[in-house]
Amino acid sequence: MRRTSSPPGPALRVPAGSPPAGSTAPACGPPSPPPGTPTPPPPRPLLTSVTRTLAGALAALHAHGFTHADVQPTNIRITPTGTGVLLDYALACGPEEHQGRLPYRGALTHTTAPELATELLATPEHTHVQVQPPADIWALGATLFWCWTGQRPIAYRDDVDAGREGMLRDIADGRDLRNITAARPWSFLELQDIVTACLARDPRVRPTAVEVQEWQQTHLC
Repeated sequence: MRRTSSPPGPALRVPAGSPPAGSTAPACGPPSPPPGTPTPPPPRPLLTSVTRTLAGALAALHAHGFTHADVQPTNIRITPTGTGVLLDYALACGPEEHQGRLPYRGALTHTTAPELATELLATPEHTHVQVQPPADIWALGATLFWCWTGQRPIAYRDDVDAGREGMLRDIADGRDLRNITAARPWSFLELQDIVTACLARDPRVRPTAVEVQEWQQTHLC
């Protein structure tokens, strides 16, 4: 599994045409598939399938007391048939942390939940921060937002010059989310409802992974 220590470039933007059939790719577009590669599904079914499979992966983890703790676009692989596979469990947090593990100090800044950003800023550098399921759900919403629109969900201050710490502070302080209606390339109101619910600032009102699955089955099928 590949780890990325620095933030990646632009997230996958699902265009009006055919989406990529490999791992998630920059907005500039994926490489041409080799001859004989199945034609990938159109973007709406692709986003529906990715939502379903990612929510299912998180539901299984959460049911056993684990969190992924690193949900982000570059940790998703898209199969040629449009199934999203969640990768890279290196930072996963379990119900019983062992002394030998490296302390969790966050993953990709742009998919960090507000409550997690607050705790990271408030604790010493080598203090382990335990990720809870609602933070995974916020990261899921941020990932879907980014993959759909090609934009990060947080509208950071224009004058932020403090690097990661400054961005975490914007997230923790409740910096406004980008307007998804203005950012989306095309309308998909059912998915928009899911993304908006996942990105609720209060972790207590976010849906669980199972509820995202059920919502998807009811509204996106």
